[in-house]
Amino acid sequence: MLRWYWLIPAALLATPPACVSYQAEPLIPAEVLAEIEAARAAAVPATRGGAELAPLDLTHAAALLLEFGPTLAEARAEAAAAGALAETSTPLPNPRIAAGPLIGYDLAPGSAGAVQPFVEFGFSVPLSGRRGREDEVHDLEARLAETRFLAEQRRAYLELRDRFGGRVLARRRLLVQAEVVASARKSVDLTKRLLEAGGASSLDLGLMEIEAAEQEGELLALEEGAANASAQLAGLVGVHPSRLGEPNADLELPLLAVLPDLVAAKETLVENHLDLAVLRARYALAEQELRLEVARQYPDLDLGASWQGDPGDTKKVLGLTLGIALPVFDRNEQGIVAAAGRRALVRASYEATLSQALAALEGACAAHALAGQRRRLIESVMLPRAEENLDLAFRAIQAGTLDALKYLEVERRLRALRTAALQADEDLFRAFSAIERLIGRPLALFPGEAAAGSPEIETQRHEEDER
Repeated sequence: MLRWYWLIPAALLATPPACVSYQAEPLIPAEVLAEIEAARAAAVPATRGGAELAPLDLTHAAALLLEFGPTLAEARAEAAAAGALAETSTPLPNPRIAAGPLIGYDLAPGSAGAVQPFVEFGFSVPLSGRRGREDEVHDLEARLAETRFLAEQRRAYLELRDRFGGRVLARRRLLVQAEVVASARKSVDLTKRLLEAGGASSLDLGLMEIEAAEQEGELLALEEGAANASAQLAGLVGVHPSRLGEPNADLELPLLAVLPDLVAAKETLVENHLDLAVLRARYALAEQELRLEVARQYPDLDLGASWQGDPGDTKKVLGLTLGIALPVFDRNEQGIVAAAGRRALVRASYEATLSQALAALEGACAAHALAGQRRRLIESVMLPRAEENLDLAFRAIQAGTLDALKYLEVERRLRALRTAALQADEDLFRAFSAIERLIGRPLALFPGEAAAGSPEIETQRHEEDER
């Protein structure tokens, strides 16, 4: 006769496991290429109603960076994966069940059946709050990944501002160099007229022509530099360089923004430095990992029950068990020591990073001050005087009291000063940009720039979570 307890093994085998099935997502390079090209083309239309593209403003560029920026894709995916794990609670230990027959041999004649059932059931009960600690670790891992993403987003945004300003400066240098080339060509024409009038030699004309050719070569080099600046900006925001439009050379850059005093700048750095923000999140995670390892030194409570019959007998036996591992030898010392070491390592990294950042900030502020002094000297003293000298030289050469070589020298000096003024602008902007990137946030906005373009980063130390 079929006994009811023989249905237990069959029920166990028939129970479908509650598992997720595997779904393949193959990586096909051709499809990825097509998707990226389509996204880059759709980010900015080629024309607007048949008209030429307007210059890409910084607010629009920041929106493109957030949506299409390739540097943010990996950090965004990491944050999404960590967030999904944090939303999945740590489960209880799976219960254990075993069933089978007990088979008797050499039984007395007339005894009960030689085959009796055996069923055993058990499960573990965590006693140390380990599941809650594991959930907290996953939450802090998600927070760390989110902090990394926000840090990468702000880092990319600060780099975007740097490249955006660099592209404007490259356009300015192009326009100034075009004026220099036009001036050099006028000098060649003037020397030709002087040669015809007997006021210059063929050698003078040859030198002028060489000078003009050199300036045209410099213009080509600057055009190449401007194209590289556009390519770098386009690569950062994830669009084709042709979709950027011509930069606005008249855009005011935050060159002379008033810097905070060094003490205030250091306080801002501690709160907003990107690597420090990530290290604070890492330290909070290391603290929680240490708590988890401490909780793991306590064993779980094992509860069990068994039901069986003795072969050759009609009686049935129900057994109840209560057990716990005695933490005599293994108290998770290695896990605790390793977690404490990781926490100490993060603290050391934080202190070293802060020390290096403070030293770099002091150097960047000093460089910014010197660049500002040099720029003011060129603009207020050297350039006005050089322009006066060129005007005097031009009138003198027309009057025949100045030779062409002397005029060329005066004009060359003015060109060099104009180039030096642009270089001073670029050095001042780069120094200011370096300070912003060290501090971790913009200190001054471009005209029309939205303040919301810079993401906020959680800078708290999560004391509440650590208590």
